[in-house]
Amino acid sequence: NLPELNLNIIFKNIVKLENDRNKALKVEEEKIGINHYIFSEVPITVKEKDKSYKADLRLKGDRRIHYEEKKHSSYRLDFKGNGRIFNMKKFSLMKPRARNYIHEWIFHELLGEGGLVKLKYKFVNLNINGKSEGLYVLEESFGKTLLERNKRRNGPIFSLHEEFSIFLEDG
Repeated sequence: NLPELNLNIIFKNIVKLENDRNKALKVEEEKIGINHYIFSEVPITVKEKDKSYKADLRLKGDRRIHYEEKKHSSYRLDFKGNGRIFNMKKFSLMKPRARNYIHEWIFHELLGEGGLVKLKYKFVNLNINGKSEGLYVLEESFGKTLLERNKRRNGPIFSLHEEFSIFLEDG
């Protein structure tokens, strides 16, 4: 009995996402710059149970596994206004294989058991425009809500530029 998310994306925005996918693959193949492509956001409607929300969606991922094939795409969602699903305004949707299957869920559970910051990490059934895309993982993005839920004070959140670790073998 997994939660079900329904994403509705109009055709012209599907075309934008596909163009982004092709450009990102080309950038990677040609190894232009630092091999990092910035994906465009498109407006969508998200339905969960009987509620509907407006959000922006984009492809996500620095690694090819996230966007190489349409059927295995990873997405980042950012809800507009007061829209929230599972009390989250921003999160990613990925195929479980992109996050090491059940092992990532176990990792997040252990973080919580150890009193460390734990992301919301759940499995969902994803539908896009009425078509089942199968099992996906929903992973919370970093932000103020995450810190508050983990009883931490709001402050700077630092991240690493992952693109610096891609293709290290090339020098």
